[in-house]
Amino acid sequence: QNLCQAWDLARKELFHYDCFDVKKEFIEMQLTEGIPMVFLIPTTRGEGVITTALVDYLVSIHNSLIQKARDFVKKSLDREWLIKVREVHVMNVELSHLIDYKNAFFPLLLKHSSYVFSSGNPMIQYDLFGLEKDLVHQTVLGKPMISHITELPQVVWELKSVSNTLTVTRINGKLQQCALSQQVKVEILNELKTVAQLTQTYEVIEVVMRFLQHKEEKENPRKKIKEYVEKDLQMIGRLTSQKVCEHCCLRHVISLWKLLSIEKARIHVRNKEEPFNHVQVSQEELKANQIQVLENALKKLPSLDDLIDLLYDFIETYLQHHGAETPLKNILQLFIKERHLGPIPHIDEIFPTSIKLCQVVHIWKTIVLYQDSLKKQNY
Repeated sequence: QNLCQAWDLARKELFHYDCFDVKKEFIEMQLTEGIPMVFLIPTTRGEGVITTALVDYLVSIHNSLIQKARDFVKKSLDREWLIKVREVHVMNVELSHLIDYKNAFFPLLLKHSSYVFSSGNPMIQYDLFGLEKDLVHQTVLGKPMISHITELPQVVWELKSVSNTLTVTRINGKLQQCALSQQVKVEILNELKTVAQLTQTYEVIEVVMRFLQHKEEKENPRKKIKEYVEKDLQMIGRLTSQKVCEHCCLRHVISLWKLLSIEKARIHVRNKEEPFNHVQVSQEELKANQIQVLENALKKLPSLDDLIDLLYDFIETYLQHHGAETPLKNILQLFIKERHLGPIPHIDEIFPTSIKLCQVVHIWKTIVLYQDSLKKQNY
């Protein structure tokens, strides 16, 4: 509401504003509380320029008033300021740094105004000198100049991990989801050959998911992720994967996120790093004979990808809710039933009752390394 009021008061001043090219149709637009998010993300072009231009204009007004007050003290009161003016970077401004126009000015006007009668007619007279003096000393004195106006706020996306279960649940409730085909998954991973490329794409998709989970209006599930990233979120040039841009829509966002998450975790395992540091459960490694039993059972599966995906999802979203010493197979079967998934082939051989829940992380890492060894043998 405050933003809408500020825009309504200042927008006409931006017609001849030289700092930014604010289109005429934007200036003539009246903002409401239902304004699309794209207008609120500071940019130097497109819809977001109205936020940047408004902030820049208001900062210039603030600094102009501070400077005029300093000049008034120097010339009219014939003395210098007792303290040197402070400067605050535009990115560090707080409410206490700004002048409270709404609540500070009106009491001063009342203080320095009086009713007089002239020829029987009531009139209001103002003590302008006293008003100027109190305005400077009570309202402006001590307020800082705002510096680095040209260093515009940049859109910086906070890279916190997606809260897996809650985020996925929210998105599923708002937006119909479907899985990427195996061919598309392979094409995407073949394109993202470096860790840097994979990480950048993963971070962009995490941002998309954080916004989608709080989105009130329904989105078109067939909208391309590239369009949502660049037009809705104004993250121009951040999504560099051509395969993602070509194949992926919003209805694929969870499937794509899982694909990238699992690939990142695989890389951690290959680099002898811990992929599940954020999972707060006790972890226990497999014994040598248990690894041998596991690998013998895995040979009976036509593909390990489905099992790797399932166990990763299980670790991320389900593991922390059950006792560490419980047989893994029992909890996995509950998980499969609740998620309406297909049964795991040869589950009794892969996860005998001696395998405990606290060993599942080491099991996942063992399967990933075992699959890598099979690929090397086939090459």
